[in-house]
Amino acid sequence: MLNSLDELFSTRQAAEMLKLSPRYLEKLRRQGEGPKFWRIAEGTYPYQIWYELRDIEAYAEEQKNRPERRGGRREHKKQKEYT
Repeated sequence: MLNSLDELFSTRQAAEMLKLSPRYLEKLRRQGEGPKFWRIAEGTYPYQIWYELRDIEAYAEEQKNRPERRGGRREHKKQKEYT
């Protein structure tokens, strides 16, 4: 349970801590991946997303212990040179 608002970080701050772009962190959240988060709303909309430090750290640790994925950026094949 949350003890203090000082423990909450915005998407931008959490992304910076994880060395990700805020857009990529948003994408992970929409896909049901990434660190746990709080959706806090005054009324129904707009709402704000906040992350707890322990959840950011737990996610970083999970990623560190995860086997490397193959793929990532594609290498472009060198085009044939016609002479």
